[in-house]
Amino acid sequence: YDFRQDRALVVKGLTIKGGSLTYLKPDEPFKYLGIRMSIKGGMHGEKKYIREQTMKMANMLAGHQYHPQQMHWVVKVAIEPIFRYSAALVDWTSKEIKEIEKVWLQAYKKAWRVKKSTPGVTFWASRQYAGLDIIPAKAIITQEIISLVQQCTALDDDLNKIMRYDIQRAVRDLGV
Repeated sequence: YDFRQDRALVVKGLTIKGGSLTYLKPDEPFKYLGIRMSIKGGMHGEKKYIREQTMKMANMLAGHQYHPQQMHWVVKVAIEPIFRYSAALVDWTSKEIKEIEKVWLQAYKKAWRVKKSTPGVTFWASRQYAGLDIIPAKAIITQEIISLVQQCTALDDDLNKIMRYDIQRAVRDLGV
């Protein structure tokens, strides 16, 4: 893709070791390192995947025959990680985050076999206040961004320098 001219490159006839390249449409998502993104950087494919998989897994909990604590653990290790994996890279809107959390809440309610009308605060409140201390999606995003920045700055290399430069520029541009 030619970003300067904002157009796809013609790869017809281009071969590597006798094999032709697969043409990828600039706005169509493809899977790279487990994340569905487009050549132009769009993450709509990843968002769609996360919404669909989260809903699919949450729906599987209906009518389970296990202890609620076991199913609570299943939500923690099988549903939340669908979101967590790419949380630091995807540009979620507040509305989209609320939609994801709504599905999580449905999953936890199914896990605990409580009515749909059970207040969400029962799950979001900390254990100190008799809640189940579910971590909000924005907190997960924050945790994952911090972890990503730590990984990118762990070594004294070019990636470290690029990250530090970008962070300094962002702070300067924000007037902080």
